[in-house]
Amino acid sequence: MLNRRSLIRAYTYALALAFVTSGIAYTATGEADKLRIAAVSAEERAFNELASNADAMATELERAALSASPNLLNSILSKAYAHSAAAVTAISSLPDSSTTLSGTTAYLSKCGDFALYLARSAAAGSKPTESEKESLMSFVKNSAAIASELRGAAERLRNGEICVGAVCEDENATDVTLSGTLKRVEAAALGYAGVTYDGQFSDHMNNLTAKFTEGKFETSEDEVLELCESFTGVSRDKFTVELAENAAVPVYTASADGVFLEVTKTGGYIKSCVFSRPVEYARYSAEEAIAKAEEYILKVGGLKDMKRTSHSVSENRCTVSFAHCEGGVNCYADEIKVVVALDTLDVVGFYTGEYLMNHTERDIPEPAVAQSDAESGLSENLTVSGRGLAMLQTEGKGEKLCHEFSCLDPDGNKRTVFIDGTTGLEERIDIWDESESGMSVR
Repeated sequence: MLNRRSLIRAYTYALALAFVTSGIAYTATGEADKLRIAAVSAEERAFNELASNADAMATELERAALSASPNLLNSILSKAYAHSAAAVTAISSLPDSSTTLSGTTAYLSKCGDFALYLARSAAAGSKPTESEKESLMSFVKNSAAIASELRGAAERLRNGEICVGAVCEDENATDVTLSGTLKRVEAAALGYAGVTYDGQFSDHMNNLTAKFTEGKFETSEDEVLELCESFTGVSRDKFTVELAENAAVPVYTASADGVFLEVTKTGGYIKSCVFSRPVEYARYSAEEAIAKAEEYILKVGGLKDMKRTSHSVSENRCTVSFAHCEGGVNCYADEIKVVVALDTLDVVGFYTGEYLMNHTERDIPEPAVAQSDAESGLSENLTVSGRGLAMLQTEGKGEKLCHEFSCLDPDGNKRTVFIDGTTGLEERIDIWDESESGMSVR
């Protein structure tokens, strides 16, 4: 039986335990509140950044629509592009932005890309065409509407009229919640009129088809099986064939034990062929693999006028890249890759997707800018070691004729500079990396 002193001691311990427990709970609750407040603060900050940059972008686009000077236009549009990129970055900090604001992100990216496209033209001294002016006015109108929605919401947010995150009772209330406001912004972004231009976000990019297979006859499944057998040496009755229609290049897929092929539905061309066997060691050199790839692409692929552009070695396989060369002009969009196993020099990979998408009959003009004039514009830090012409693919999958200069920098490193054959301005500079893994460009 407990005496009076034992009862007091037990009571004191219980009271102390209760106090400590409540203190821990209070501390935990306090930390949770701090984290919640910090999260809400970050969300508000990201939204304000979005609103501010969207507003600035819309303003610069409006200025661009009023400018008649290529020099000023280049400056204005470069600012519009920068604000577009900052707005997209701000969106990535908002919760569930990948789903809630996917359309807004795409629209802002398209605005920035179009602005950059026009800025490059302005840098070359060109003014927007009538079609480009119409597209710019479309961006001005829609960007202004989105910026107005965001600007008003940011003001209400600062005044405490909009709630954020967990403090909101009804996330679907469009007038008083941030998420509801974002739904309105998304609806506005999805309602813009599409534009077509030579850029990666142009609407025409969603409807690209393979140029090389255009107008060719359709291939039957029986013809596919015959091609697979002749190309791989594997009996046709080993293959399982399926048709994949939902692609820019509709193909039959054919698979057997250890081998997979894609054959175009139109024309019956090999789009890819992969042998999946392991390559556990390297017996042969990259140079021997390159020679094998060059032999293969001519004899087996039946492809002439292909020029080796680069190679890389990884996991005992050497991947060799080739581009079509037409009348001495390098057409880099027409790319084919051959993968050679370094244990036996067998070809274990063959990829023609870029060639099929881009190869076509070209009417290549003479450059308006002479080679000597183009070369005179190169950096004095470069020593020219080779000269030629190239068709470079633009971001909108068009092509541009350029002078191509193979150069060495002061340290003897390989560089390639492309000069626009029409404007005489630098179009692209390739930095080459040479190592034991091969020769690659960045």
